[in-house]
Amino acid sequence: MNQALDLNLLKVLVLINKHRQLRPVAKALGKTESAVSKYLSKLRLQLDDQLFVRGAHHLEPTEFTLKLLPQISAGLDLLDNAIARQEFVPELYNKDIRIALPGFLEHLVGVRVMSDLWSILPNARVHITAWNDLTTEQILDNRIDIGVHYFNPAQTKTIYQHRMGNVSGAVVTSSDCEQVRFEELIKKPFVLMEMKGWHQSQAVIKTSLEESGYEIDCRGTVDSVQALFEIIKRHDYGAFLPNLNIECEGLRYNPIPDEVFERGLPPVVANYKALNIGSPLHSILYQVLKRALFNQVPVSK
Repeated sequence: MNQALDLNLLKVLVLINKHRQLRPVAKALGKTESAVSKYLSKLRLQLDDQLFVRGAHHLEPTEFTLKLLPQISAGLDLLDNAIARQEFVPELYNKDIRIALPGFLEHLVGVRVMSDLWSILPNARVHITAWNDLTTEQILDNRIDIGVHYFNPAQTKTIYQHRMGNVSGAVVTSSDCEQVRFEELIKKPFVLMEMKGWHQSQAVIKTSLEESGYEIDCRGTVDSVQALFEIIKRHDYGAFLPNLNIECEGLRYNPIPDEVFERGLPPVVANYKALNIGSPLHSILYQVLKRALFNQVPVSK
């Protein structure tokens, strides 16, 4: 291996692995395909390996490349974070920001989160997506910047679960439903929201209630909060959601007494790469999300 390795070319290696074609890499770098091809040739000489070989439809990484890429990606992340901490100016930040939220949270606080972020990062492009079973992988691959969910003891240690706070549970019913004590309310039939990405999509509050000895009459599940709310309004059913004190027309949040839960509910956390601990951008995202969920004071720029 040539000791005079051009570190500036390592980003090219990561991009080629991501796109597996030279044209999108050239577009991402603002260069020509010919220039990217020359970069790859130079890297092959410096690293003494083919790095990528042409397959039927795209470039395939060699075994050497696959072993090397995780270390290169981690090193580039550390450099990027160090530079960002020194140069970060919120008003000038003009990149994409991608946030993953469970479906019901996106429905309840998505507008507020986007509005708050645009006021602090006016040139950023904010994208909110639903948390799913691939979100953890997408955070590790830098396709998602931050995601909110319940604390997951099985989460990989390379993702930092930054505690945001605890929320109590609520039985959500139609506003026309008669208000009764919890012991009567829990006997209703329920329709549940799937919690994708958390313990095989189990409903957190339902699971906690069952662990405390309650039997839940579950009549079905949905993964759309709009469908959930419509079912509650049309039928005399209940649903379990965190009690976020956010009013929804036609619905009533009936708080579940904290003492009902034998172990309590897991805390709500922000998930992001452990490498990004201390990042100015992630600090802003964390504060904005926490304020939206827990109605705290505005985040300063």
